Parts: sequence; structure tokens; C-alpha cells
Amino acid sequence: MEKTFLPLPLYLKNLHLYESFKELRYEPIWTHDLLPPFKEVEEGLFHLHGESFQQVFLNAQIALAFKCPQLLPFLDPDYQVRNLHDGGIRFCAILNEAHREGITAIRDATFPEKGKAEKGLLTWELMVRS
Repeated sequence: MEKTFLPLPLYLKNLHLYESFKELRYEPIWTHDLLPPFKEVEEGLFHLHGESFQQVFLNAQIALAFKCPQLLPFLDPDYQVRNLHDGGIRFCAILNEAHREGITAIRDATFPEKGKAEKGLLTWELMVRS
């Protein structure tokens, strides 16, 4: 059974609070939209979002998992990044490990030197080549 079903990446777009009524009827009473962890702006180019380098690093892994779900077992959500250069090195190590195992056709992924910070939110680009 485990070979039949593969894990898939997932992220939430919003949270809802519902009021329940009799006969299994539910009405939304509150909604909070969440910032997506990434947006693929064109083939192989992602805009990553986060409040810290750690979140940007995690969101880069999520973006790659959507591009190639076979990478999920190789991702490292517990790795603590000091900066995105450090995260980029770990990111390449993850890709190299998956590539050696024949899991992914992704050749490399790079972060540019600088992103942008606005209103407490970091936005960084991730470029992926297959």
C-alpha cells in the first residue's frame, strides 16, 4: 500500500471558523487569508515569502516539493539556517542527495544574493533548472 500512495506537498491558503447548525449545516463566521509560501511567476522562477530566513528556506523546500514531489523524503525542515547563503548550501546538498539516488531531474536551484524586505516580510527569488 505504501508504494501505491506517495506523500504530496500541501499548504493552506486561509483559515475559516464555522458555526455549526442542526442537520450538518455549517456557516462561515470568520476567515483569515494566509500568505502563500511561494508563487511560481514563470517556469522555474519562484518568489518565496517568509518572515525570517528560516521561513524562506522552508518555503523554498515546499516550492521544490510542488515541482517534484519525489523530493519530500529528502527535505530537511529541522535544519536551522543562519542566513540564506547557509540555507542555499543545505538546499544544494538536499538536491545532490536526491540526484545521486536518481530521484529528481532538477539540476540546481539558486538564490540571488539579495531579496527584499517590506513591512516585516522577506521576498526572495528561487531559480530552478531541470
